[in-house]
Amino acid sequence: MIMWRFLKARRGAAALEFALVAPVFFILLLGVFDLSILFFLLLTLENAALDAARFGSTGAVPEDATRDERIREIVHGATMGLLDDKGLDIRMLVYQSYEDVAAAEWLFDVNGNDAHDPGEIFDDVNGNGVWDGDPGVPGSGAPNEIVVYRVSAQYRLITPLMDDLIGAIPIRSAVPIRNEPF
Repeated sequence: MIMWRFLKARRGAAALEFALVAPVFFILLLGVFDLSILFFLLLTLENAALDAARFGSTGAVPEDATRDERIREIVHGATMGLLDDKGLDIRMLVYQSYEDVAAAEWLFDVNGNDAHDPGEIFDDVNGNGVWDGDPGVPGSGAPNEIVVYRVSAQYRLITPLMDDLIGAIPIRSAVPIRNEPF
C-alpha cells in the first residue's frame, strides 16, 4: 500500500526531470558555444592571414619595427587575443611558381623542429603516405615573387569534458599572393 502511494506521488517530479535533463542540456549548450568560437576563430585566422598578406605584398617597412614583426602584429591584432601569441605559428614561404605552392604538403609541426614526427598532422597532397616537405624558402620575398602566408594555431575547447575527449584542434589558414613590384 505504501509503495503504491509513493509511485502515484507527483510532488517533485519537475525537479527530478530537471536534474536528469539539465546536465545534458548544459553540455550541449557549451558545445554550441565551443563550435561557435571555433568557427569564429577559423574565419578570424583567415582574415588575419589575408591582412598580413596584403601588408607583406606591398614591401612596406614600418619605421618602428621590421616587416616580419609588423606582420606578426597584424595577425595578433586580428585574432583579438583569442589565440595565444606564443601558439601562433606564422610562416612566410617564397615559391618560384604557383604550381610549387600546390605541391607543398602542410605540416602541423607541434614541437617546431620542421620535421614530421609521429602524431603530427600533415596534408598528403600526392597520396604517397609520407610527408615530402615544402619547396618554399622562408622569407617575405622580393618584388614580384610568390609568397604564401601560413598562419596556424591550436584551439582548446572551453568545455572540459569535450577538451579531454578531443584535445587541441589545429586551425590554419594560407594565403598565396604575388608581391607588388616595390
